[in-house]
Formats: sequence, structure tokens, C-alpha cells
Amino acid sequence: MNPSGDRVVLALETAFPSVSIALQMGGRIRLPEEVPCRARASDLHPALLQCLESEGLRTSDIDLILVDQGPGSYTGLRIGLAVARTLSHLHGTPILSSYSTDSLAWMGRDLVSPGEEFVVALDARRIHWTLARYRREDDGLSRLQAPEVMERSQFREIADRLPLVLCAEDEPPTRTRVEQVGIPTAERLFELDSLRRPDPSPLPLYLMPAT
Repeated sequence: MNPSGDRVVLALETAFPSVSIALQMGGRIRLPEEVPCRARASDLHPALLQCLESEGLRTSDIDLILVDQGPGSYTGLRIGLAVARTLSHLHGTPILSSYSTDSLAWMGRDLVSPGEEFVVALDARRIHWTLARYRREDDGLSRLQAPEVMERSQFREIADRLPLVLCAEDEPPTRTRVEQVGIPTAERLFELDSLRRPDPSPLPLYLMPAT
């Protein structure tokens, strides 16, 4: 039983090479003492249990799960979403999912003015890029186009028309201003209120296109 009575929210960020988890209880955020070094069940599960045990909690005390469903790496998404779906199945815990591009958009939102549109780009390899389009609002962000994998020429046709392209690390092919915002961590998922959606069984969105 939850000793504090605070709402417990679990965040799982496994779409990027640097995976992370976090718990939010009331106004506090708890991170594992040992950060998972890789997207493996053998790293993720102990980190989750350590976070819970440090607060006197069990998996059944989790009230809500926030998860990044991608686009992202195959192994990380498979493990992260499997953890979320397993906990939801065992305890009936609701899941809210978001895209990895949502986190990047949120990290760079202050680089544009309210009303301006911009693009988030992820390198999908094989001369492909993943593109998602957003607009900065007075009170947050709107997603105008969900992540879509496209060829380089199609990507440039869209990106070159907008004032800003955000990326994690890889530089996209565009004449537009590019800003790197870094790799999101699990704590970022707590901030994406307007971009999350209920998803009882989230499916992974892989970064690389099918061959």
C-alpha cells in the first residue's frame, strides 16, 4: 500500500540509446540510484524496483504510466513498452503514450514565438528522415503532423519552408535553422500534458523504415 497516499506516476523513456525511468509522487520526482546503462530488461527492471522500494511502494501502487512509444530504437522500445503493458495488464494501470518527437519539441519550444510552426527531425538512416510538425501556442504546444518517415527530398520540401528544425543530435538536411536540444530523459514525460493520449496497449514506432 502507498504509505504517502500521493498519486504515483511512472515514466519510461526507452526510445533513445540513453534509457531512463522516473517516479513522480506529489511534487517530488524519484530517480533510480543506478541509471540503466542499456535498454535491457536486466537493467530496467532492477532500476524500477529500486525506485519503488526506496519509497516503500510496490508495482501495484503505480497509478499511471507514461511511456514514449517512439519513433526510436528497436530494442529500447520493445523493452520499455513491454514493461508498461505488463504492469497495465497485472494491475489495470492506465497508460498515456507520447512520441519521442513530442519530448524534443517541448525541449525546444522556447526557440520559437507563439503561433510559429517548426519541425522535429530524427535520422531514420538509409537516406530517410522522420519528421513531425508542431506549433508553439500561448499555453504549450500543438502537434500538427505525427511522426512520419520520408525520403530526404520530401523531408527538405517540408522543412525548408519553416523557420526552425529541432533535432536530438544528428544534423538534418535542410537550409533552415537547426538547433540540437539533446536526448530527452524520463522526467520530460511529466511535462507533456497536451501531447499525451490514452493508449491501453501502445505499439512501438520504430525509427528505421522497413526494407
